[in-house]
Amino acid sequence: MIIEVVAQSPDDAVIAARSGADRLELVSALALGGLTPSLGMVVKCLDAKIPFVAMLRPRSGGFAYSHPELEAMEMDGHSFMGAGAKGLVFGVLTSGGQIARKSNRRLVEIGGEAVFHRAFDALPDPFEAMEILIDLGFKRILTSGGRGTALEGAETLRRLHEKADGRIEILPGGGVRPENASEIVARTGIQQLHLAGQEWVHDSSTEGLGMVFNGPQHPEDWFGRVDGGIVAAMRAIG
Repeated sequence: MIIEVVAQSPDDAVIAARSGADRLELVSALALGGLTPSLGMVVKCLDAKIPFVAMLRPRSGGFAYSHPELEAMEMDGHSFMGAGAKGLVFGVLTSGGQIARKSNRRLVEIGGEAVFHRAFDALPDPFEAMEILIDLGFKRILTSGGRGTALEGAETLRRLHEKADGRIEILPGGGVRPENASEIVARTGIQQLHLAGQEWVHDSSTEGLGMVFNGPQHPEDWFGRVDGGIVAAMRAIG
């Protein structure tokens, strides 16, 4: 089983690699669904000596981007591939909620493995969408099967995997944990999984200052970090 772990920092990358991850997805701002990481982070994650793909998402709040935003995504994509990324993770939709073919093709042409992220789960017909992404040259689709979690969407994931017939990879993500990983694999027939595997870590540098920049659920003196125990538990499954 291939285990892909989300990493928000070079420390995350090292922890995930040492705990048995096979591949990383590099992002920033996971609390916002994952945004484009910095070039510095991409370069430093090479120290983990594990393959990684990097997110191209310039902002939160939907997936229809302006021309300047798309240009920024292209620039970041070229920089990340030049720095050693194995591929890029992105998903551009039209304002009407369909796949923006021309914009996605431009990003696919940057090179490496092109991964369409969970914007896929906002599309009305996943099977039609999969055919479009195959035509555009995508390597992989990160999806929960259109449901809140990959376990809930297991039946759609299975059908996508079967219909893909090796033409594109389906990567289940969303609520994946060691306790449900075996069931997801068994119900979908897919031998790769994507997870964040986070734990909350306290940083005392701002303690007592009343800082709540990240909102009341994520005060500034706590941050998410990859939990090596979760990744190791996933590795033990398969």
